[in-house]
Amino acid sequence: MSTAIQKGSTRDALYRGPKPETDQEAGTRSEAALAAVADVLALLKKDIGNADVTPIEDQTATGSQITPTPVVKVGTTTLTKDTDYTVSYGTNTAVGTGTVTIEGLNDYHGKKVVTFTIESAE
Repeated sequence: MSTAIQKGSTRDALYRGPKPETDQEAGTRSEAALAAVADVLALLKKDIGNADVTPIEDQTATGSQITPTPVVKVGTTTLTKDTDYTVSYGTNTAVGTGTVTIEGLNDYHGKKVVTFTIESAE
């Protein structure tokens, strides 16, 4: 007895599902399938919020924006700026607390905000 599914058989129809009645219905199914794939891919991305960021040393106020470069790791992997994440900064000009915002790219999603201390020059 053959176990191959014959084209046009009931088993073939069950395997492939019902044929869409219209092009619009086929398009809707394709869009739904693409959305499902996008959802799965999103689950595979790693949350940058769980990354380890090497503490940023205290900085001295200069009157200009302070933009320290964070070292970002996931496990033992050091991530690459502008490939795995982007960086943006708070005003970071006055004595107090400065901020660095790290946002995931490509295989990483989400964001993480880290802070550092800005000390007086005196």
